[in-house]
Amino acid sequence: MSYIDKQALRISELEELNELLREKVKKLESDLWDKEQLRQVYSEKSLNLDSKVRELEARNQKDFVWRGNEISRLNDEVDELKEKLEAANRRSAKLGRDCWTYENTVKTLLERAESAESACTEAARILKSGERMALTRAVNILLSVGEDDWSTP
Repeated sequence: MSYIDKQALRISELEELNELLREKVKKLESDLWDKEQLRQVYSEKSLNLDSKVRELEARNQKDFVWRGNEISRLNDEVDELKEKLEAANRRSAKLGRDCWTYENTVKTLLERAESAESACTEAARILKSGERMALTRAVNILLSVGEDDWSTP
């Protein structure tokens, strides 16, 4: 093999090596481009995620404040309802006592009415008896007066 052949072979090998290196550089550039795009996409997604996280944290904070206010409002309502229940229980107890008092008053009045009715019946009996006695006495008086008048003509 001559020097020129060797040199041609060497040039050919160098060209092949150069072509391989170009392909490798293109592949690296492509990989680098892909990695750069991935970084950019990741960065954008990361920003979007950070934005979403901040938005969710702000919403959570609002919800936390709202829940606190709602719990406070509900506690106030529960306290108010407890007070109303206690007042209703007091009214119910008072009405129960009043009902018991009225029942006893009605029983007492019925007993008094029965006693009064009994007394009226007794008074009517006595009156009738008294009327008979009075009539009998009047008749006796008239008879006695009439006897005196009749005996002296």
